[in-house]
Amino acid sequence: MIIYNNNSSITFSGCLPRAECVLPGTQILTSLNGNTRCVEDLQEGDSIITHDGNSLIEGVVSKTVTISHNEYIKLTLDNGVELGISYDHAIDTPSGWKAYKPQWSEVPHEVTQLVVGDVVNTVTGSTTIINIEEIHETRTMYNLGVKGYHNYFANGVLVHECSNDE
Repeated sequence: MIIYNNNSSITFSGCLPRAECVLPGTQILTSLNGNTRCVEDLQEGDSIITHDGNSLIEGVVSKTVTISHNEYIKLTLDNGVELGISYDHAIDTPSGWKAYKPQWSEVPHEVTQLVVGDVVNTVTGSTTIINIEEIHETRTMYNLGVKGYHNYFANGVLVHECSNDE
């Protein structure tokens, strides 16, 4: 176990220790026909759906991460979806990767500030953030590494994964 930002603890399997993650129960897109599984149930070698910059493609989980956080944010989107993520988890937008606390992000791309009103990329197109709520409670959270394109769909939203590999 490693102590990270704000006294968070981390255990990991094959991934560099970083805090980016999603809440348990978050549905990860696992097939092109729309099947999903909870993030905490996925293991190395499982199939998931990723995005190559143009289209949805099949990917493979290469790493798993479990982290205990003392705080996170809950995004509410205009399509009715909610997504609980750590402050530093990068989300894909039409203007690039964004995070609530971009200065904490370890994504190997430029990451800018995520705010209410931002449009985020989803499995079906895009949607808009209508609320960001800070939650101050300790929760076990999860992240995945993905071979190839380094992203996955969490509750339908395209998010960055945990690998530093380009």
